[in-house]
Amino acid sequence: MGHRQLGGWGIDEMMERLGSEPGLREMILDAYAQPRMQTPQTRQMMIDEFANKWSVACYRDGSVLKRTD
Repeated sequence: MGHRQLGGWGIDEMMERLGSEPGLREMILDAYAQPRMQTPQTRQMMIDEFANKWSVACYRDGSVLKRTD
């Protein structure tokens, strides 16, 4: 979402670099389906909300590994 909101990689480059990684394809498509915000504050809010949404989803399905250190 950071690349989407801050004008980094476009969707084509993102999919080329990361789209074959398990679980990331859906996340990338979701990020680029969201509108790009106009102000730095709304961009950061969108990035934070997106991270929270996907963190909750990962915890719910057990995709987050527990730390061992």
